[in-house]
Amino acid sequence: MRKKKVFDDEWKAKKVWTALDKKSKSSYAYKNKLGKYKNRTITQSSKPSFLQEPQKEVVVKITGSNTTLNGLRAHLNYISRHGEEIMTSDFEVFGKGELKKATDSFNKYYEIPTQNDLEKNNQKEKREALHIVFSMKDAQYAPPSKIKASAMKTISEMYPNNHYAVAVHTNTDNPHCHLVLKVKDIWGDRINPHNADLQKMREKFAENLRDLGVEAVATKKKGKVIENYYYDSTRHKPHHYEVVDFGRAPYKFNQDNQESFFVRYRTSKGKEIDIWADDLERVVAENDINIGEYVRFAIVDETPKTIRKFDKRKNQYIEKTFYKKTWGASIENRAEKVLNPLKHFTPNDYKIIDAPEISPQNEISKPNNEQLVAEISTQNEKTIKVKTQENAKETPLNDKEKIKQEQEKGIYTHFKERENRKSGQSKYIFFTPTQHKNYVANQPKNFDDTRKLSELLSTEKSEVLGALVIHKQMMEVARKMRKEKEPPNRSRGFSRV
Repeated sequence: MRKKKVFDDEWKAKKVWTALDKKSKSSYAYKNKLGKYKNRTITQSSKPSFLQEPQKEVVVKITGSNTTLNGLRAHLNYISRHGEEIMTSDFEVFGKGELKKATDSFNKYYEIPTQNDLEKNNQKEKREALHIVFSMKDAQYAPPSKIKASAMKTISEMYPNNHYAVAVHTNTDNPHCHLVLKVKDIWGDRINPHNADLQKMREKFAENLRDLGVEAVATKKKGKVIENYYYDSTRHKPHHYEVVDFGRAPYKFNQDNQESFFVRYRTSKGKEIDIWADDLERVVAENDINIGEYVRFAIVDETPKTIRKFDKRKNQYIEKTFYKKTWGASIENRAEKVLNPLKHFTPNDYKIIDAPEISPQNEISKPNNEQLVAEISTQNEKTIKVKTQENAKETPLNDKEKIKQEQEKGIYTHFKERENRKSGQSKYIFFTPTQHKNYVANQPKNFDDTRKLSELLSTEKSEVLGALVIHKQMMEVARKMRKEKEPPNRSRGFSRV
């Protein structure tokens, strides 16, 4: 059969395919089966390639940072994992197997502390190196060599006294450049790039690309702005903006994150901004904030919190002190306050401590070195009594023993209905009181999807109780099988006849 000829000027059917299909051949494909690539779709343009306009927008992102030398070494290893060369601001080149030399070269002048140095000297965490990525949306018009040269020139112009290392990745569809910038310069001064500095970096990067013959632009980014929105600055207090919405939701509305509290307000330019913090729920409740009011939110205080943990690798106890942020609010025309926002936040603090002493409540006293007498109570109570000269203490059963005892007595208080995916029939899961308590404690925010057996309707009573009888019979059979499988206590010795 003759194949039909298709010309470039003809319109083709639109093809819609998911990003999961595109990434199915990746070595990380098992991570993309669920999550953010599950429902995303990409629409392929129906225009021929020569009619599509090139994407000239440059991309500059700060993707992360390092606080210790250990993290810096790991990131240098990441950007050179496929044998890419690492070039420094001193034009030193390090190839495969020269990770230690590249780290030592980056660590000259002012040394970056290791994790052990922070814990040993009780130092606080600070950002020591920034991770920056330079690329272009339509990379076919920008060779990797020109992206690298423009990125190095941009950083050298903005931060001439700061050391950096750069590597180019060409193993993806979009070639990009990884640059690690040292926060402290040769004079000991620290840099802290903000959004305005990042925009200036994008503009310089595009300018340097244009000098090399690459058409590049750096459009100023704009947030979601409501058209025809008017904000009268003469009627409202400074920094007091309209509250649009608030409530509890997964952090940044991602179902994989834990639940938190958010407040959404609208700025003077009509841009809607979300702020997240659990403490905002307290602020909204105490001040009785309503949607439509003009409110100013700010972090006004910090509360230190201390936790202790055991480092198995170093075999030592570490005390970590972190600072929980406290929010404040000023409500226009109702509860106006003078807020003093914190300008600098206190970083986490680490300290090596001695092994914590055992609490006296957990110790059993042994007066006059007398031997403790242990007696096992009856099978119904199953408690261990420890007797001393003066008093007797009772050690209650753990949850596992309580559940076993309740199952033997057939005490079930709650149940949950679950549909079998293969057969489509209902399956019932029964809980004893201790099982139900542990189940609810492990759910997020004590979420309970079970029902009480005492609240059964007449229409479903016979079905659920019948399943409960079968469940008890199966538990009894399993208990007998476990007893039969217990090996007899026989001696391995040989008797001489």
